[in-house]
Amino acid sequence: MSCHDIGRGLNEIGKVFDFIYENGGLSKEDYKTMIRSLCNATRCCDGNEYEAIEYIIEPDGDNEYLRCGRCLSKVNEEEAISLVTLDGEIDGIHKDYAFLDISCPDCYEKYVKPRLNKRQIQKIREETEYCFGEDGYFAIKEG
Repeated sequence: MSCHDIGRGLNEIGKVFDFIYENGGLSKEDYKTMIRSLCNATRCCDGNEYEAIEYIIEPDGDNEYLRCGRCLSKVNEEEAISLVTLDGEIDGIHKDYAFLDISCPDCYEKYVKPRLNKRQIQKIREETEYCFGEDGYFAIKEG
């Protein structure tokens, strides 16, 4: 059984990191390092990485946007692409992405898609539709 409290607590710290980054107090690389640290810290208590960064990967009342795990740009739900299913499948992807939950279309097209086979693209499509609905990025791309 996982410990949800550590993820929720770290998420509050993540909100502060996001605020500092948004206001120019952190470089992109420093922010990515801090986000990776939040995710890694969940392992101390059998926590869930996604809970530690929920603020930047799931829009809610406090936060109306998502962030790309590579370039950290703001992404709306219709543009968001989930790369979670690629965890462990593409060598070096964690070097490029601080987290795999969200990719913007530009980073996906430039840095991820060229490294994928058809099966992986289908997995990403299914995960993205599950997370963000059938009217998301892939529907827009094909439409």
